[in-house]
Amino acid sequence: MKDSLKDTPYSLSKKELDELRADGAISEEDYQELLALSNSTSTTSN
Repeated sequence: MKDSLKDTPYSLSKKELDELRADGAISEEDYQELLALSNSTSTTSN
């Protein structure tokens, strides 16, 4: 599951990541990694 999240062509918003973490869908570690990933991609794309 988490590998497919990292491979998504779009960035999850911080709000979406917060919800996934709250639901237990991703761990705190995954949350931090995906947040960093979305921050780095959202500034370069669009």
